[in-house]
Amino acid sequence: MCISNKSGSFGKGCKSNGRITFLYQVLLFVVLLYRTDTFNSTIKVGVLLMTNSTFPVDLLRIGPAVHMGVAEVKRRYGLEFQPLFRNYSVWCDRARVDALGGLADMYYEEGVRAFIGPACSYAVQSAGRMAQHLRVPMVTGLGDLVFRNPEVDAYDMFETTAILSYNTRKLSVSVRALLRDWKWSHVAIIYDSFEVFYREMAPAMIEDFKNDPDFPPLYPVKFERNKYWNAKDLLQDASAHARVFLMCVNADEMRTILYQAGMMGFGGEYVYIAIQLATISWWGTYRKFLQNDMMDQTLKKVYENVLILELINPVEDNGPFQDEIRDLALNEFDYTFAENETVHYFIAAFYEAVLYLGAAYSKSIEETGSADDGYAIARTFFNNTFEGLNQSVAVDEEGTRIADFRVLDLLNADTEQWQVVGVFYGSKRAYEPKAGMTVRFPNGVPVDIPACGFQGEHCIKKPLSAQTIVGIISGCLIVVLVLIIITQVIYSRRKANKDMRWRVSWRDVDVLKTKGSIISGFSKSRISLEQEVGTKS
Repeated sequence: MCISNKSGSFGKGCKSNGRITFLYQVLLFVVLLYRTDTFNSTIKVGVLLMTNSTFPVDLLRIGPAVHMGVAEVKRRYGLEFQPLFRNYSVWCDRARVDALGGLADMYYEEGVRAFIGPACSYAVQSAGRMAQHLRVPMVTGLGDLVFRNPEVDAYDMFETTAILSYNTRKLSVSVRALLRDWKWSHVAIIYDSFEVFYREMAPAMIEDFKNDPDFPPLYPVKFERNKYWNAKDLLQDASAHARVFLMCVNADEMRTILYQAGMMGFGGEYVYIAIQLATISWWGTYRKFLQNDMMDQTLKKVYENVLILELINPVEDNGPFQDEIRDLALNEFDYTFAENETVHYFIAAFYEAVLYLGAAYSKSIEETGSADDGYAIARTFFNNTFEGLNQSVAVDEEGTRIADFRVLDLLNADTEQWQVVGVFYGSKRAYEPKAGMTVRFPNGVPVDIPACGFQGEHCIKKPLSAQTIVGIISGCLIVVLVLIIITQVIYSRRKANKDMRWRVSWRDVDVLKTKGSIISGFSKSRISLEQEVGTKS
């Protein structure tokens, strides 16, 4: 025991507090260093991916990003992940079973305590529930159709799953921010229910609009991609309720619909907003709409009223990153990227998923000296940020990335050149127009509601009263009667003149006198008498 005397000095055998603190810190550092070194080579990470898929988020494309992420975690944090791949070859809807089984197998048989993937929302839902039950972290670069709503089901929140794509339910936040900026509120959403993303996203967006008092409900125009779908019918239905159309369709469908819009004259008064989430062949790209066919000239005019809300891909300007992905895909996975195939957003998201896991483990080991609390590790950056590829990545309170979008406006239709006119910053929940840039609407900014209404209902004249109708009819009858009388008078006079042409006027009759007597003979006209006298002479 160390007791202070009255003079304030310590008794014999006591040590100063400073020396105790220093020795404690040294000891703690040694322990933490030892534990950190212990974990460097022992963290097994299970990777759940489709073997190959027409939707480009399979092992062949995502695998290289995982390898690059593992190397970056070692460089940044000194941690060495050991990725164990468990692939499934079934399509997305059936992956909910295979991915779940793969996660359980790796957990119980191989001692895996952290997971990357799966790359399918259905699989994320099933595997995410298992991960929550096992209290292990699971980080995915997809999962965009996993909805976490505590008001609906507080017990189904996938509490140990981090989703680094984007929050589909919060896409409407960016859309509504853009609409507010342009003072548009009446919107129709045209969506293809055949595509799973649009089928899930559109109803979620419709629900979000219902809960926003600043907007009337979205008007849904649903169709299924088959040989019977008709673009004209979709446009006629939508135009009866709005002039701003939210397009949840792929690039080919967009082209078909807008060509029909041009043929129907749905140009300058309308706005078409498309959401480009990733530049992949599955959806196509809205930026490229010219195909050197008979539709091009019409589309050039209509696309002047198109706005693209485009997810910002963090690797689009990172040439070295893209080159390394392509090289690894070829050398390690025997896959060659097509010439026009991009290193798309989801590939970058899976790379950053590995970084999330690395940063979370590093923080846990640094602060607690342990990597055993999988539940806490999983939620390290919920409602927080971590360092991604080249910028900080914001994660919301539910564990889903808050993505950034930019707004594109067509600058030159002939060259398909677009310009960035604004950015929606997810972390700020705000849309910010880009300084010095304006949207170039050829006929001015389209109004929210036309002057005559969506169907011309505000310009229909009020029906006439019965009294007015009787007055109009009476007036017409009087006019007709007067015309009949005038016509009859004119006709009678002309007929009378025609019947009196044989008569001789008294002014043209002379009375002849002979030898002192007046002889009343036949009346002759002056002309006849003159002719007779002339003959006698």
